[in-house]
Amino acid sequence: MNSKLKKTLIIITNGFPLSNSEIFLEKELDYLKKYFSDITIISCNPKINELPKKTNKELNVLEWTCNYHLKKIRSLMFMFHPLFWKEIYRIRNQYQKKISITIIKAACSGLFYAVKLKKTVLELVQKTKNEVVVYSYWFDNNALAIALLNKNIKKVVRAHGWDLYNERTPINYQLFSDYIESKIDQLHFISEDGANYYMDAYKPNPKKIIISKLGVENNFNITDIENYDKGETLNIVSNSFIYPNKRIDLLIDCISKLKMNVRWIHIGGGYKQIYFQQILSLANKKLDELKNVSFEFTGNITNKEVYELYRENQIDLLINLSLSEGLPVTFMEAFSFAIPVLATDVGGVKEIINHKSGFLVNKHDSSVIIANKINDFWALNSTEIKNLKINAYDKWKNEFNSDVNYDSFAKKVTH
Repeated sequence: MNSKLKKTLIIITNGFPLSNSEIFLEKELDYLKKYFSDITIISCNPKINELPKKTNKELNVLEWTCNYHLKKIRSLMFMFHPLFWKEIYRIRNQYQKKISITIIKAACSGLFYAVKLKKTVLELVQKTKNEVVVYSYWFDNNALAIALLNKNIKKVVRAHGWDLYNERTPINYQLFSDYIESKIDQLHFISEDGANYYMDAYKPNPKKIIISKLGVENNFNITDIENYDKGETLNIVSNSFIYPNKRIDLLIDCISKLKMNVRWIHIGGGYKQIYFQQILSLANKKLDELKNVSFEFTGNITNKEVYELYRENQIDLLINLSLSEGLPVTFMEAFSFAIPVLATDVGGVKEIINHKSGFLVNKHDSSVIIANKINDFWALNSTEIKNLKINAYDKWKNEFNSDVNYDSFAKKVTH
């Protein structure tokens, strides 16, 4: 970093680095540090039971929490906030949606949260004489907080998947999206599909719209697969939080229909412990007695441990059957280890997967159809699967390498 450069970056996250969320931001930080003399992270509502083993002591981290019990009571006063009524008018007249109690509560709650967080951000801004950039990692109420800030502060937001697509919300609408976009300087989308979706749905200022794909780092040696032999067992991995959108139940049903020897490892814990236990019980019920299937749930593990698992095991295929996605980093990680992916054709998935590097299935496909796709994959000989692996690795190297993507993003944020 240039010693003459005096810029402060404030990043707002949903838990990172105080809990196991946004772990991909850790690598991005290495590049942001080159362009900013000072970085502070506001970690919003971290899940204390998910604290990582180590926290980087070089980071300035502020834990910020919103009292949700208090929010339910006090948020109703925001029905008198002018932005509340502008949003209600926009929803009803511009987007022709019916105003429900759920929408009213969500709008009030979002405003309460954002106004409270905005005060914390302003306190940090006032402590420095440097030029300040405020960056929300999500296009959510954190982004609304920085949209409420004074105009002379540069404001940057990333948009992913759940925080972008209307169908990913209980109210089928992303609150305050128009307002946020109108008040910030840059809106970065992790996929072309996401950018196109937003452009079509909201008609924003195109000068603010930037596609900044995520990326991963890896020193995997592609020559390690030169002697690839698929062996007698199909080694499958899936990598995600366990919640309904990920459809792990459908994957279990698919695996139960396979006739070859299968070893399945699921990486990731449950978004809610009750649902996690339901999925675990379903796996035990459908797979436990099958002689050709073995399976394992790792729970939440670190990114380093994920890489070790990929490096130490011959993984043939990663499977993801989500109903909705942005552009998953888990696919980039798999590709960086030359692991092909079978996934539903949703969101930006087709920007990373094609017939040369994996398989796309329709989100409405049954478990029988998907199981047949898996059979088609395993019917390939070792040379054909090795070619898929090489193509997957090349796709990562050329388009999703963090050295390129994150440095480019950091430059755009600072200039």
